[in-house]
Amino acid sequence: MLSQEAPQCDGGQEENERRNFVESFQQCCPPGGESSVVLYCTSLRGIRKTYEDCRSMQMLFRTLGINIDERDVSMHSGFRTELRQLLGAPVGLPRVFIGGRFIGGAEEVRSMHEQGNLARLLQGMVSRHGSFLACDGCGGMRFVPCRWCRGSCKLFLVGGGGVKKCPHCNENGIVRCPICSSPKAVTLHINASHRELYPGTLP
Repeated sequence: MLSQEAPQCDGGQEENERRNFVESFQQCCPPGGESSVVLYCTSLRGIRKTYEDCRSMQMLFRTLGINIDERDVSMHSGFRTELRQLLGAPVGLPRVFIGGRFIGGAEEVRSMHEQGNLARLLQGMVSRHGSFLACDGCGGMRFVPCRWCRGSCKLFLVGGGGVKKCPHCNENGIVRCPICSSPKAVTLHINASHRELYPGTLP
């Protein structure tokens, strides 16, 4: 009986196909998002479907074990301005960018995940261990009160010189969490927490 050998997969061809697939998406990079997953979302529940779509995207990437840079427009109006400048017009939420390319909204991302194509886009993205552990700094809110004005948005000038607007925080008196404000930072923090909880499981 003749043995049949399984066809060998051409790794170079597979990589070329993946690269072509990635390059089919619009190159549109959020600030600092060259090698990460950036999710523009909202934590407000004013529009139920929008809120649920944002939550579903957060849960999807966390389930896949991928670090995401969440940019909550309800916490910081600068993110909404940033998104409008990126896409040239006001758009709905959520909006997902991977590796400096615009991927789309919840429906597009879910469809790609169901078809098995999302993994091709996520190749090389920063993964995380213990993906459901909340940040010790902000409890998962991604923002903390400004330490300069203590959330008041005002700084009192020395010698009774009046007050001025705090230059360090946004309109809500908050700043991005220094622990989990970037994929690399959150990886270091999550891995440290994971080592503490499960000694010997990470290098």
